[in-house]
Amino acid sequence: MKKEVILNLVILVVFIALSIFVGANHEPWSDEAQSWLIARDATVGEILCTIERYEGTPPLWHLLLKVLINLGYKYEYLYLISVFFSSLGVVLLLFKLKLPNVIKILLPFTYFFLYEYTVKARSYCLIFPLLVLIAIIYKDRKEKVILYNFLLAILASISLHSALISGILYLFEVYEIFISIIKESKVKKYIKSLICSGILGIFYGLILFCIIPTEDVLVSATITSILSSEGNIFLHFVWLFINLLEAFTLNTDMAFFHFIISSIYFVIMMFLILRKNKKKILFLSIFLGEVLFILLIRVTNHHIGLMLYTFLFALYLVKDEIIEKNKKLLCIMLIVMFVIQILWSVITIIPEIKYNYSAAQDVSQYLKEKDYKN
Repeated sequence: MKKEVILNLVILVVFIALSIFVGANHEPWSDEAQSWLIARDATVGEILCTIERYEGTPPLWHLLLKVLINLGYKYEYLYLISVFFSSLGVVLLLFKLKLPNVIKILLPFTYFFLYEYTVKARSYCLIFPLLVLIAIIYKDRKEKVILYNFLLAILASISLHSALISGILYLFEVYEIFISIIKESKVKKYIKSLICSGILGIFYGLILFCIIPTEDVLVSATITSILSSEGNIFLHFVWLFINLLEAFTLNTDMAFFHFIISSIYFVIMMFLILRKNKKKILFLSIFLGEVLFILLIRVTNHHIGLMLYTFLFALYLVKDEIIEKNKKLLCIMLIVMFVIQILWSVITIIPEIKYNYSAAQDVSQYLKEKDYKN
């Protein structure tokens, strides 16, 4: 067995063991529990036609949980679902993607990957393995038309954030198909692609039908609050930029000096990626589309990490167009960034293991011991 395979297996085992250990000590947040209750108590029809309009998310996660609950799966093991899908993503990362080994070693243990999207059981755990699968077949998407469109459909079913990535890739694909048809004047050659794109377009429409808010839902966006406020709009957008930097190197508790360093760091990374890159439009469309959606609609800690996911995904799609000398420096910068985030993981995980998030578990145990009924 090759040394690289052994190394990959060790990384995978350590990741799974650590995720399970921390997950077993994690008390689910209210939104994690709410998804479980929706899946347990609502019918499939209610999930598809009513509830998702209030939740603001495509139905895949709730439907997945419903299947597992009907098979007898227990709530106390909720975290194992996200551990499973994150581990699947790690397997694909380690054994299928062409990346420097040091990147493969560090990425699974970064804060957002290990904690936000693995220990916490939310729909976002499904995004990474889907992005990796799309990245793997992206160069061969013209030959694997059905598989590529199927993966885009699944990606769109996870969350609004992943649906946006899926939609941007879809628009690029449709554009390329029509340009090819115009240039070659051969519609027949692209019939399969046109049919798949048409079906996927209809599927997007169905997802929109599932999530379009009802009249009694208050939809409040960050940009609306900013534009309607009396404060300095420039400072509001600085705050949004700080949230962007949080996905990479910045902790909002840090001083102004750290903000400047992180800003420079981010700008340099973008320069290294975009300079003379023939696919810069693809990168910017995917990354900035996601960034603007998150920052201008709703910013929370578990959304911020999706900007990093999108950045890494878009970067992988255009990596072959990056200048060779820029690749080495960019790799070093990514390593530094990942090390910083691993420190965040350590700082977050230790109290997760040592302390209770709330008194709920103790109260539950007390009620059992006292044998209280109803």
